[in-house]
Amino acid sequence: TLIVIPYEEREVAFLKGLTYLVYDFYADIEKLLKEFNVNGKGIYTPVDFSESRSVRVLIPIKGASYDNVSLDRDIGLVYVSGEDIFVNLVPIGFTLIRTFEKEGVIMGLELSELSVQDILSKCLVDLLEVCSSVNTALIGKRLTVTLDNPIKEFYELTKLYPRATNSLGSLYASIIASIVSYTVKGNVRVVEEEFHRKRAVVRLEII
Repeated sequence: TLIVIPYEEREVAFLKGLTYLVYDFYADIEKLLKEFNVNGKGIYTPVDFSESRSVRVLIPIKGASYDNVSLDRDIGLVYVSGEDIFVNLVPIGFTLIRTFEKEGVIMGLELSELSVQDILSKCLVDLLEVCSSVNTALIGKRLTVTLDNPIKEFYELTKLYPRATNSLGSLYASIIASIVSYTVKGNVRVVEEEFHRKRAVVRLEII
């Protein structure tokens, strides 16, 4: 008996596997946030290690204030700053940040529309290939990032894991916020996202 197994191109199979792993990550974060009973917007903030810098996400507990919140070192799951308490998480873009840093793709810079667009294009289009192009618009401290032809398999995250996506943002928002926080050395919050058939829009606030 001959059994014919459908063949998938390597890229398609890899994307499917990557999608499953991302969904698993958000499922774990969803359970964690339910355990803490939190659903607030997270703040992406840079943190220094002994030899490098990375990014963490601080999610407020009990209405904690965002004003001047920061990390001077890496800590455990719960971060206490005065009367404010936060859940301290590693964003999904953590390893990407470390890799881009080692390869010299991202580095600290002044906040400007062109500089942020250049770095996001290198990371999201050239290296990760999760969209075909990136456009940015910066008005004051509000940054709007438009991704053309994004991978739509990640769209369902917002429906399945509402707490996690509200606190961290979608996969795209999380990676973008991590990169922007790292490069401008400041706090970043995901304000809003829109998903369309051929584009996704992520709106951020640099705090």
